[in-house]
Amino acid sequence: MGMYPIGYYDFSLAGVSVHSTAFRLIADEALRRNPFRVFTSLLRLELIEDPELRARLPRALDLDAVQAGMPGRGIVPKAVIEGPPRRNCPILLRQTSFKALEGPIVFRHWTGETAAGTHTARFGEIEQRGVALTAKGRSLYDELLASVRRDVQIGAAGSNASSYQTELSGTL
Repeated sequence: MGMYPIGYYDFSLAGVSVHSTAFRLIADEALRRNPFRVFTSLLRLELIEDPELRARLPRALDLDAVQAGMPGRGIVPKAVIEGPPRRNCPILLRQTSFKALEGPIVFRHWTGETAAGTHTARFGEIEQRGVALTAKGRSLYDELLASVRRDVQIGAAGSNASSYQTELSGTL
């Protein structure tokens, strides 16, 4: 029972040069065990008109540099990068995300009155992807990551983020 493509998304129609396909199990029994989808996305460089931007995009993203640089650009990053710490062999998923910049919005009451405010409902996500090399290695990774998450709790406002990163780097 493998996964099958169930949708194709051409985001270039919305001005984003990405095409995506969703994959999922389709048999009833398999869906009861695992109802989730997997999305794969392809950045279509040839659809980017600006040659300078296109040239800067084929390079691999340095997630640690992005995480450290977001506050300097007025972007609030997630407290920590999820997944393993920086390493020589980039395996497994690492990701961070950020809240969108605040944008103005006008709230309208049913009486016709209005009030100005701001809104940050959207967010962005940045990922580095990879795969575990062996089942034994993945199992060890999962055990070590769980022990760090158990030992160091990150507060809602990001407290203990530095301790979490230090512990994670020493464990994994």
